Amino acid sequence: MACIIGIVNKECWPSLGLTDSELTSSLSNSADLCHVLEFRSDTFDSEDMFACLKRLRKNLKPTQKLLFTLRMERDGGACVKSPLEREQIWTKVIEHQLADWLDIEIEEIDQCTSSFLSLLRQSKTKMLLSHHCFSGSYSFQDFNLRIKKMESYFPDILKMVVTLRSEEEFGSLMKVSQGLAKAHPLSCCISMGEYGVASRLGSPLIGAPLTYGYLGEKPVVSGQLSVTELDKHFKALVQMTELNKSSQKMYRNLSAYLKREEVTL
Repeated sequence: MACIIGIVNKECWPSLGLTDSELTSSLSNSADLCHVLEFRSDTFDSEDMFACLKRLRKNLKPTQKLLFTLRMERDGGACVKSPLEREQIWTKVIEHQLADWLDIEIEEIDQCTSSFLSLLRQSKTKMLLSHHCFSGSYSFQDFNLRIKKMESYFPDILKMVVTLRSEEEFGSLMKVSQGLAKAHPLSCCISMGEYGVASRLGSPLIGAPLTYGYLGEKPVVSGQLSVTELDKHFKALVQMTELNKSSQKMYRNLSAYLKREEVTL
C-alpha cells in the first residue's frame, strides 16, 4: 500500500496553519492525508529552521512520521553548507529527537564522521539513504549495482530517484521497485519529469511504497502530484480491476486512467 510523504517547505508553511504563536493549531487537511511529512530544512532560514521543525513535530498526528531533509544544491535543494555544518545540524536533530527519519545522500555519507554514524545507528532516528539522478536513468543491472552499494551502509530506508525517458526505462524501474520492496519494505523508487506521475503512482502499487507529493501550490520538482491528488488516485486505482501490475502493461493502463482524469504525464 502507498505511503504518502508530503513535502513541507517554506513556501507552503503558511498553508499548514502553524504560523500562529499558539502551538495547538491543527495541520491542514492535505497534510492530514500524509503518512510522513518531510521537513525540507534547506528552504527555511537558519534562524527559523529549528523553531519551525519543533512546531511541526508537536502538531503531528500520533500515526505520522517526520522526515528531516537538508537537500544539497546538486540534488535540487538549496543547501550549500559544508559537511561539518550539515553534521552539526543532523546531530542536533538526533539528540533532541526532532525527527523519526533522516535523509542522507549516498554521495555525502562517506564524508560523515564515524562518531556521527555511530550516534545515528544507536539512536531511534532511522536513516533514509537517497540518490537522485537528474540526467537520466540506469539499466536494470546498473540499478542493482547502485542498490548494493547503498545497502553496504545498512540504511533503514532506501530512496532512488531518476529521470526516465522511455516506456522501456519505466518497465525497468518497476522491476527494480518490485525487487527493492522485497528486501526493503520501506523504500522509494520513482522518476522525475515526463514519467514522474506514472512512476509515483505505479511504484507503490507494484512494490516500493514510499511516494512524494507537494503541499504547496506547485510541485517541488517536475513530475510531482499534490498530496490531495495522490490520495485521490490511489483510492481509485486500488479499485480498478483492469490495472495490470506487470511492468509491461502498467504504464499504458496508468496512461489511460490519467488521461480520463485529465492529469498530464
